[in-house]
Amino acid sequence: MDRIAQKYSINFKKPFFKKYLYGRGQLHGKEFIIVKPLTYMNNSGFVIPGLLKKFRIPSEKMVVICDNMDLPYGMCRIKKKGSGGGHNGLRSIDSFMEGRDYTRLFVGVSRPDRSVSIIDHVLSVPDGSDFRDFMNGVDRASGAVETIVDKSVEEAMHEYNRRIT
Repeated sequence: MDRIAQKYSINFKKPFFKKYLYGRGQLHGKEFIIVKPLTYMNNSGFVIPGLLKKFRIPSEKMVVICDNMDLPYGMCRIKKKGSGGGHNGLRSIDSFMEGRDYTRLFVGVSRPDRSVSIIDHVLSVPDGSDFRDFMNGVDRASGAVETIVDKSVEEAMHEYNRRIT
């Protein structure tokens, strides 16, 4: 979200008594809204119903960006609809929505070594070549969001759901 905000000079605003930041951007005349929940990830769905209502956005137009340990650093994967796949943030979102008609954009964070806890792994910053690969994944995810806004989810899936070499 920060990469997209930076690229499109979007300033985040925090509405009074709300648990999120949001900003508006434009890409080729198409407006989009980016939101950063201020809740813990496991409660991120709490803000979704109010946001969809406030901005009059159907759930099919919503794109949720989250980490995925089953993807290596540098990869991203787009899925239309589906389940939370064991991701607690997606589980939270699903619990606050009537359907699962939103797009998921997964950014690879790889699996940790056995000596590192999952929590420590996903909350830490990778180092060395892992950091470089992770940032490549962030760049790919940002590009995928641009393709979704400018063209379609299907075109983004075709372009970004491939393995990188």
